Amino acid sequence: MARAAWLGRLGRPEHDASLAGLDQLWLQFDLFDIDDQLVDSAAQLARRHALRGFDAVHCAAAARLADPTTVALSGDHALVTAWSAEGLATIDTSSTS
Repeated sequence: MARAAWLGRLGRPEHDASLAGLDQLWLQFDLFDIDDQLVDSAAQLARRHALRGFDAVHCAAAARLADPTTVALSGDHALVTAWSAEGLATIDTSSTS
């Protein structure tokens, strides 16, 4: 959100509203530490889907949490495509449809 504001894609009011929305959503997030198993999984996913390092970690984390209620969302099409290929429900926030 900070980058979007810095690039002018979000005005100050939209940025503030986005931060407030994130504060509300934060309590619903599942958080866990990065461990050796997650790093190994991320490395495999990076190779399989040509992901950047941190995107591969996100992909591996979502895959670890995957259950019928898990939905992975991003504006990064490559990451959304990788999640989908790994069987996760996804939302592409950059999609116009």
